[in-house]
Amino acid sequence: MKGNSKMRINNIRQCIVFCFIVILFASLFVCCSKKLTEAELEINAMEEELNKTPDDVDLVRRLIQSYFSNDMIDKLVDLYEMHEDEFVDNPLIICHYGASLAMKAGNSKKIEDQLKWVKKSMIVLDGCVQNFPDNYIPYLWRGMTYSHLPTILNARSLVEDDLKLVMDNYKKDVWKLNTDELGMVYTAYLNVAKEYKDNELFDRAYENLKKDIPDTTQEVYKEYAEFKK
Repeated sequence: MKGNSKMRINNIRQCIVFCFIVILFASLFVCCSKKLTEAELEINAMEEELNKTPDDVDLVRRLIQSYFSNDMIDKLVDLYEMHEDEFVDNPLIICHYGASLAMKAGNSKKIEDQLKWVKKSMIVLDGCVQNFPDNYIPYLWRGMTYSHLPTILNARSLVEDDLKLVMDNYKKDVWKLNTDELGMVYTAYLNVAKEYKDNELFDRAYENLKKDIPDTTQEVYKEYAEFKK
C-alpha cells in the first residue's frame, strides 16, 4: 500500500510539473505572439511587398525606419547597403545607417569587430555632416550616437559642439526640432554626463530638459535619481 501511495504522489507531482511547464510555454507563446502583432507582422507585410516591387524606394525608406525603430539592425544594414545610391540625398536614412553601425559595434563581442563597426559608423556620420552642413539632422544624430562612445575615444567635445550648434540654431528659430528630437539632444547630454561622471552637466541638462519638455517621461526621472545616488 505504501508503495502504491508513493507512486501516486510521484505521479501527481509529475503531472503538476508537466502542467506548470505547459502553462509557462503557453504564456511565453502568447507574449511572443503579441510582440509579433505589434511590430513584426507590419514589417513582414512590407518585406513581402518589397519582394513584389523591389524598386519602390519609398517602401525601402519606410522599411529602413521600421527596422531602426524595432532594433532590427542587421536587416537595416543589409537593406541600406543594397539601396545606398538611392538615399544619397536623405540625411535621416544615412544617419539611421550610421547609428546602426555603431549599435553593431555595441553588440559585438570581439574587440576587432567593435573597432571595425565604430570606425565605419564614424566615417558615415562624419561624411553626412560634411555633405549636409546646413541641416541639423546629421549633427543631432552624430551627437546622439557619439554620446554612447566610451571615454577612451574622447568624443565628448565633438558631441557637445554638435549639440550646442543644434540648440543654438533651434533657439534662433533657424532649425525646427520636434519634441522627440529635443529629447534626443538631452538624452545625449545625459549620456555624456554619465559616461564622464559630470554631475554639473547632468544637472544642467536635466533642468533644461524639464523646462523644454515638461512632460518628460518617468523613466528620465528614474534615471536621474539613479545617477544622483
